[in-house]
Amino acid sequence: MRKTIFIIISALLLLIIPGCGLGRQGIYGGSSKILKSSAEKESSNDIQSSKDDETYITTNVIVEEEIIDIDTSIVNSLVSKGYTLEQAGEIQKILNTVGITSIEIENMTGNAQAGINAIVCFPNGLTDRNRRFYFTTEDGILFYAGFLNEDLYDSVKGGFLKSYNDVHVPETKVNIETYNELQMLASDAVRTYLTVPSTADFDNYSWGIGRSDDRYKIQGMVTAKNMIGIENDIYFGVWFIKNDIGYEIEGIVIDGIRVK
Repeated sequence: MRKTIFIIISALLLLIIPGCGLGRQGIYGGSSKILKSSAEKESSNDIQSSKDDETYITTNVIVEEEIIDIDTSIVNSLVSKGYTLEQAGEIQKILNTVGITSIEIENMTGNAQAGINAIVCFPNGLTDRNRRFYFTTEDGILFYAGFLNEDLYDSVKGGFLKSYNDVHVPETKVNIETYNELQMLASDAVRTYLTVPSTADFDNYSWGIGRSDDRYKIQGMVTAKNMIGIENDIYFGVWFIKNDIGYEIEGIVIDGIRVK
């Protein structure tokens, strides 16, 4: 009897437990699916947040490597004068080769695109007239560049010849002490060639002076009488060279005639 009851209870449990299992699976299965979706969503948010962080870091990273600036002033100057961008770029290459990094164009003798065009300019930020640089193009192509009496670039002679900075630029400045001293020396020298030196009257507004390193030229005008008493205006020039003891006269020209 007890055995029969145990068998019946066992059978009922087998029927109830799977049902309960299905019931639980039905309930918790749905909950499990919901929880899984939340986890997936959270994981997706984490991935997106990570991507956002990567994007933020990438676009805001500080690069220590220096970016070298490229001066485009030569190209801009040439294009403004009628050269094409390509022509201006080729000219800049040549000018950079001879030591010119920037130019301020003073004048042009022709047309940028057709025929011969000589350009005179102030290079590398310099403003002194004795530092002016010049180059020549033909149909927009540079074939010659020079400074003072030096050839820097010549396509016929093979291209690059000399750097702008290697050309000797003579000193041209004269201080007031030197000017006064040369005025006095020139006046004394010119008097010795006048017919009546005692009548000499030097015009204070006609003096001019030039210098090339240790060589000087001073010029002016003097009014003096000749042997018959006629007063004349006489123009003169006196050349000096500076040495260890002072200024030595190299030559004297009076009214276009060299007398020393």
